[in-house]
Amino acid sequence: MNITLTLIAILQLFGSVTLGVIILYLTYRIVSAVVGRKYPIKEDNTAFAIFVGAVMFSVGYLVSSVIQPLLSTFRTLSVGVNDTVSVLLQFSKYLFLFVFISTIIALGVNLIGTYLFNLFTRDVKELEEISKNNISVAIITGVIILIITLFARESVVLLLESIVPYPGGGEIYNP
Repeated sequence: MNITLTLIAILQLFGSVTLGVIILYLTYRIVSAVVGRKYPIKEDNTAFAIFVGAVMFSVGYLVSSVIQPLLSTFRTLSVGVNDTVSVLLQFSKYLFLFVFISTIIALGVNLIGTYLFNLFTRDVKELEEISKNNISVAIITGVIILIITLFARESVVLLLESIVPYPGGGEIYNP
C-alpha cells in the first residue's frame, strides 16, 4: 500500500468537499449581492434560482478542472521523494493555488459572459427580467453561461498545467 498516495487521496477528498461547499456558498453570496444590489430579488424567485444554479454549476465545473493538473503535480512532486510530509505540504500548496486561480477565472468567465451576452441582446435586459421572475430568460441566460463555461474549460486546464512544476520547466499538454 502506498501511504503517500493514500494520504493524498484522503486530503483531496476532504479538501474537495470542504472547498466545494465553501466555493459554491461564496458563489451564491457573490451573485446574490451583485444582482441584488441593482435588482430586487424575492426569495421565491424561480428565475433567479435557475440563473444562480447555472452560475454555481459553471463555477463548480471550471474549478473541477484542477484534477488533471493536480495529478500531474503529484506525480512530479513524488518522483524520488521519500518524505511524505514534504510531498503533502507541496501538494497542498498547489491544490489551494489551483483552486484559487480556477475560482477567480470561473467568476470572471461568468461575469464577462453575462455582460457580453447582455450587450448583444440590447432589447432584453436579462437581469431585470430575471428579477421579475421571467423563467424563459433565466433558462436562456443559464444555458449561455454553461456553454461559455464548456468553451473555457480547456483553457483553464492549460493555464493550470503551465504552473505544474515539471522538471526542466515544461511538458507537452495531453488532455
